[in-house]
Formats: sequence, structure tokens, C-alpha cells
Amino acid sequence: FEEALSNAQKAVEIFPKFGKAYINMAQAYASLGMKDKAKEAYKTAIEVDPVQKPLAEKALGELENAARDE
Repeated sequence: FEEALSNAQKAVEIFPKFGKAYINMAQAYASLGMKDKAKEAYKTAIEVDPVQKPLAEKALGELENAARDE
């Protein structure tokens, strides 16, 4: 997950509006237990990429629901 996170971070440095990279970053953060950073990355994906917005909103909702259930 650390390598995936690093790759996603590099991708958004090059392409700041690449929503899928933010989604990948969020998934890596979540897998590493960094829920707040994952939420931030999903929110950024929603803001910068309308194509990825539905996927990012769904994933963000699932992450927030999982946090409530813990």
C-alpha cells in the first residue's frame, strides 16, 4: 500500500486534476489506517474530477459508515 500511495502522490504532482489518482491515494491511506487522510483524498477527487465524482462519493460514504460502525 505504501508503494501505491507513493505512485498516486507522484501522479497528482504531475496531473493535479487526475481524480483516479486521488481515489487510489485514498484507498492506500485507508488500507494503511489513515482514515482522515483517505477522506481528504476522496473529497479532493470529488472537487477536481467530475467523471470520478460518483465513485469517490460512494467510497467516501462507505468509509464514513465504516468509521461509525467501529
